[in-house]
Amino acid sequence: MATIFFSLLFLSFILWFLVKLRYLRENTVKQELPNDESTILLGLFLSISRACLEYHRDRGLYPAVVSGAADGLLELGYFKEDPLAKMTSAMTLFSIIATETTGYGVCLAHTTSSMANALIERIKTTNRDLVFVEMKNGQYLPLMPPITHSDINLVLPLPPRPLPRRII
Repeated sequence: MATIFFSLLFLSFILWFLVKLRYLRENTVKQELPNDESTILLGLFLSISRACLEYHRDRGLYPAVVSGAADGLLELGYFKEDPLAKMTSAMTLFSIIATETTGYGVCLAHTTSSMANALIERIKTTNRDLVFVEMKNGQYLPLMPPITHSDINLVLPLPPRPLPRRII
């Protein structure tokens, strides 16, 4: 009688363990990436800026486009290991800004004020030193919340000279 009880207990544990493994396997991607728009937008900005820095380190200059050309970041495979880039088709909405006076930046044109406010609030919660600006008339203008005007050309400026790769 005790053998049957321990056998049933052992089988129950095995079934519970298999169900738990299935749950972990199916929900891994969902747990890695939160589903709110501001987090995904921030992730896209960071992914594109990281790819721009890698491109600059490889070629000595920033790319002209994110996608849509033979020398685009997407076409050259700079997002191969990026799970966010594989999950969304929004990469094509971003562009690279290049001006002589302000330098380079990753831009999301025609952003709504609510989206820009949500993004700035998201940055504050992560304690990152990121500064988003607005591109208007060839100049970067600081964004101070609350942003009330719409149709913002939201830009994350890129450093003029990126640091070399760190060797770990």
